[in-house]
Amino acid sequence: FETYHKKKLSILRRFVENGFKVLVISDPPTRTIDPDVTKNIHLWKFYDKEALKIFYEAGCDVFNAEDHFGGAHFNESYYSSRIDNDGNLDWFHGSNKYYLELANVINDYANS
Repeated sequence: FETYHKKKLSILRRFVENGFKVLVISDPPTRTIDPDVTKNIHLWKFYDKEALKIFYEAGCDVFNAEDHFGGAHFNESYYSSRIDNDGNLDWFHGSNKYYLELANVINDYANS
């Protein structure tokens, strides 16, 4: 991850060094839509936590959407209604409602 994203991490570190506040947000916890992904969900959760750890160590603030919206807090209204080319529901993105609620969380965070 660090090797692949070396340039991006360098840019983020520069922002932080210059006094900017950088917030990195994990992907929405929508992976349970796809049965093939669900059987390896522990790997996806591990990836999110490790990636956010790297960003945190680079000086960024991090927000793990799984920790905030996951479990009982995440319901079908947060799932995207987009259909992929293969005819399956898009599990990479959230719905407009999800992003609106995420924006409210970020706004509260920014004002704290």
